[in-house]
Amino acid sequence: MFKKTAKHIELPDGSKFFESKIEADPERFFTPEVLKALDEFCKKKFCFADNDEQPEAVEEKPAA
Repeated sequence: MFKKTAKHIELPDGSKFFESKIEADPERFFTPEVLKALDEFCKKKFCFADNDEQPEAVEEKPAA
């Protein structure tokens, strides 16, 4: 969503801001829509199972 370009961070709308400006006013840049999109990205990137499915429990075998 955000792209690092040289000394700026480029937002999806094409506007560019210094990282310090974003850190100084995070509520302006991390809107509910942005947070939702980040959440969806992280679910796809870091989940190992479908969100609707729970992974099956793995039964451990006793040591022989």
